[in-house]
Amino acid sequence: MDTIGGFSGYGSTKKFIHLAIDHATRYVWAFPHKNETCDAYISCITAIFAAGKPKKFLSDRGPAFTAGKFKQFLKRNGVHQLFTSSQHPQCNGMNERTNQTIVTRLKCKMNEQPQKSWVKHLSDVVDEYNRTPHEVTRYPPSYLMYGIPSYDTILDAPMESVQEARKSAIKNTLAYHEKNKIIYDKKFLPQDLQPGELVLYETPWHPNKEKLSSVME
Repeated sequence: MDTIGGFSGYGSTKKFIHLAIDHATRYVWAFPHKNETCDAYISCITAIFAAGKPKKFLSDRGPAFTAGKFKQFLKRNGVHQLFTSSQHPQCNGMNERTNQTIVTRLKCKMNEQPQKSWVKHLSDVVDEYNRTPHEVTRYPPSYLMYGIPSYDTILDAPMESVQEARKSAIKNTLAYHEKNKIIYDKKFLPQDLQPGELVLYETPWHPNKEKLSSVME
């Protein structure tokens, strides 16, 4: 789960989007909210439980997620909590990319109908996202999650069962990751380092880091 801020003053008192993604199907839940409290996240996840309880929950190390109340909530529901690396939130790249997509589509909706609040546009944006074939799985997230077809599906044509679609989606996802690995390995060759050799270490960025401190150590 991740949070996108900066939405105050667009026809609603709510200013945050709490966004969650099912990593297997790419299905997205987006909750407009006024704050980022522990109780706010618990209410969002409780709503997600209607689709089934996940085995794992990944987030950053924000105070709401590390609070004892939140940890106990997950534990009671049998959900194992995972955190992104404290200095490298990009390790949850799926959320980062999805955030950008949702915000971009939301901007387009607001430009087309500025008189409508962003909260009302958000539900349309998320529905369109979930019913559009994903570039990785090649299936609409809504079909993999609930069996709901995309907008352009011809209903009188034979459709692949949800079970078969999920199997194919896994194969497509693995093939996508393997392709990216090959591309990455071509650009970044492994270094033959020996014990005791001097190396440069890139210091992670942090908002409290001194402005003139060195980028490398």
